[in-house]
Amino acid sequence: MSRSESKISKRITTSRERENTALELRKAGYTCAKIGQALGISGSAANQTLCRALARLEAQSKESAADYRRIQLERLDGMLTAMWKPAINGDPQAVDRVLKIEERRSKLLGLDAPEKTTGTLKIIVERHD
Repeated sequence: MSRSESKISKRITTSRERENTALELRKAGYTCAKIGQALGISGSAANQTLCRALARLEAQSKESAADYRRIQLERLDGMLTAMWKPAINGDPQAVDRVLKIEERRSKLLGLDAPEKTTGTLKIIVERHD
């Protein structure tokens, strides 16, 4: 590792550590000004640090959700493959299982249309001249 790569790596680690510390302090109820004091930076720099940390966490969360969805879809594919032949041959329990698998797939992928609700709304308009 070259000297400049080592400095960059150290800076990233220091930045990550600062972000993690800022998050912990924020969870403990610290204001940005107090976090800045604790980290030896300004309150606005502490705010920026928190924003970076939260953006990183959000990206990780989205990746985790995508991985979970992919794994679940693979499992559903395996179950569907196992139940498909019996279902098309008329086995009522297999047909039921296939439909439940497809229901789960639709929910997981957000394919189901939202349920419609009905109601009435009464609007009263008063004029004050």
